[in-house]
Amino acid sequence: MHVNIFSNGDQALHCGGCDAEIHGEDHYIALVAKTLNKTYEDISFNASSNDRIVRTTVEWFENGNTCDLAIIHFTEDFRIEYITDELDYQTCTPFGVKNHQYPTSKYKELDYYYENIYNPCIGSDNFYKNQFLLEIYFKNKNIPYIFLKLRNLPIRSSWNNWCKNQNVTTTHSYMGANDGLLGSAVINRDNYLEHHPSEKGHQKIAEYIIEKINKNQ
Repeated sequence: MHVNIFSNGDQALHCGGCDAEIHGEDHYIALVAKTLNKTYEDISFNASSNDRIVRTTVEWFENGNTCDLAIIHFTEDFRIEYITDELDYQTCTPFGVKNHQYPTSKYKELDYYYENIYNPCIGSDNFYKNQFLLEIYFKNKNIPYIFLKLRNLPIRSSWNNWCKNQNVTTTHSYMGANDGLLGSAVINRDNYLEHHPSEKGHQKIAEYIIEKINKNQ
């Protein structure tokens, strides 16, 4: 399959279960494709980790699919994939673990991991390793791309020094700051539904991507 735009991130076109329902036609990827009259394929998955985003992106291309442009929205550094069996990956977040939501069979052990092993340095290393891997993959495959990230990381990693893209645009603002495309959810409430972009927020992200695409033509 060939499409004009491929995208992957941590919010599916139809996001449910988090009080932030977004219809497919309102998602920023759909808005970009509609504005530019392009075809698209989005394989984003709710609460994805960066491990999952990169793994499923590589899998999509290795299955023989192609695109003119890839748009990747990296997510929180503390999310991981818990591998329960061969080729069986489960999404894992600190909040899901604390609420005993997922993975249901291992939340006690994973709670211990987040309480006693995980730290922001581990998260930063994992984030930038994923960015570095995808940069190398896209370069080798000659795939044009645009990277976004959910937030600025509080701690740097040596892997960051080896990434080509040193200033990936941030969409959300955290920890009292008012930066990123959408600003703070406290100050810029119209840009958010809970912690997800609102319809206005998706439009702002779409406008940024469209501007980037037009500049590179």
